[in-house]
Amino acid sequence: MNQISLRALGASVALLSAAALPVTAQTPSSEVEQLRASVKSLQEMVLQQNAQISRLEQQQGGNTRGVPAPAAPSAPAAPTSIATGETGDGYILVPNTGIKLCLNLSPRLDVIADTNNVGIDNRFAGALLPVKNNPHAGTGDLAPYDNAGRSNISARGSNVTFVAVTVDSENQFEVFYNNDFYNASGSDDLGIRINHLYARYSGGFGKLTFGKTYSPFENPDAWPATLDYNGASSKVFYRPTELRYDTPVSRRGYSAAFALSNPSPWLYSDNLSGSTSTVNHLPDFTANVRWENEKWGCAQLGAIVRELSTRNSADSSLKQDVFAWGLSLSVCPNITASDSVQLEATYGQGIFGSTINDAFRAGDIAFNNKNDLKALAYWGFLAGYTHKWSPKYRSTASYSVSNLKNVEGQREDAYHRVQYASLNFVWTIRPRFEAGIECLYGHNKVCGGFTGDDIRTQMTLSYSLF
Repeated sequence: MNQISLRALGASVALLSAAALPVTAQTPSSEVEQLRASVKSLQEMVLQQNAQISRLEQQQGGNTRGVPAPAAPSAPAAPTSIATGETGDGYILVPNTGIKLCLNLSPRLDVIADTNNVGIDNRFAGALLPVKNNPHAGTGDLAPYDNAGRSNISARGSNVTFVAVTVDSENQFEVFYNNDFYNASGSDDLGIRINHLYARYSGGFGKLTFGKTYSPFENPDAWPATLDYNGASSKVFYRPTELRYDTPVSRRGYSAAFALSNPSPWLYSDNLSGSTSTVNHLPDFTANVRWENEKWGCAQLGAIVRELSTRNSADSSLKQDVFAWGLSLSVCPNITASDSVQLEATYGQGIFGSTINDAFRAGDIAFNNKNDLKALAYWGFLAGYTHKWSPKYRSTASYSVSNLKNVEGQREDAYHRVQYASLNFVWTIRPRFEAGIECLYGHNKVCGGFTGDDIRTQMTLSYSLF
């Protein structure tokens, strides 16, 4: 009961007692005694209720108003949870699913000026730089040379990334998607090019990945931080459709990875007549051993083994197979908190056209002048250096060279050697919003010794939601 009800009860008992006393004179003695006992019992009850009221008043700090406290308002609905996952910030937890999602949009604008014709305006591809005195200009991959300046504005380097990750179990499942807009290379349209589309299951045994993503042969941490979206010409760039397995080797940062992937070899066919094509008999096998430390950087040795085959329905002599392989060693140390270095050296046979960044032209395999299929030998080297002037300013310098050993029978304009250099200055205006300027130099020397080059100045604006 509340205090008002208890006091009302006490008052009622008191009135009942007072009314009962006059009646006792007109009733028999036995009834009088029973009535007195009842009154006494009611009086004791009133005393007990008064004592309880006093205790309640003391517990409520002397509040004697007798008005119950208003009920507490119901708690508002919990807002949508924002979580942080191991792949980045900005996740949204989907209620009752155990899944968090992240959609990241990264608009980018490149303003470009070239001193010469570069063959393809929105990429700085050394392999496609036109060369002087080329007798095959305009009939193959290379455009005629001219020193008329070019300019271009491109948003093709913009990215869309979507990630879905499970959060309610020890074994995590992740789906990852990323695209840029470099599919339509010959027009101004933003054609979607899928860079990554894979699912990854992570458990106590390691990580199992299936889909399109980095091959173990590529070290994604070895890319110098150029503003040029294409990047260093000799960098290993191999993101096939694959089945990949990663496993830790020790607690000291060592790990290993293995994968089977679609070969997609590129046959040099400018010296062939008829319809000679490649055939995939076996998948590529790639693997790496990697060491990584958050403070000191990383190092990786990658390997690839493959069989490359050709077929020609009209000429059985062009039905041939060849063994191909490659090794790539990359070391990326953090020299200080403000200085980092990227180094990568690659050598192999039959790997250029499929796994090297400058492979805008065929160069895995070629027939020599005796109609023997050869896996073309390739070597490449790159070096990058990044210095942070302050939390808001940084610069990166890079140099790379890629070299393909030609065979007799290839035309004078076949790919041979490309050099690439860059220097930039980047300002982080606010978190995830950057502006920068970069100067690039490219030099192309083809099989016949003809050369061409270009100097590019590029200004870039980029922003990322997360």
